[in-house]
Amino acid sequence: MFKAVVILSFILGLATLCLCQLNFSPGWGKRSQEECKLNTEAVFYIYKTIQNEIKKLVECEKLTR
Repeated sequence: MFKAVVILSFILGLATLCLCQLNFSPGWGKRSQEECKLNTEAVFYIYKTIQNEIKKLVECEKLTR
């Protein structure tokens, strides 16, 4: 019991030494329209990759039936 009290006191003592201040700028969390450009090449590549994997899965299912 004494050990637990000492550890708890130590942790509370450390907690009192820690101070923090958090500031937010007015534009925090907002994105301008320029940052949200769509990379069509990347989207097309992802689409084709998914489409090819689906074709492979369909072929595997046909072979197992």
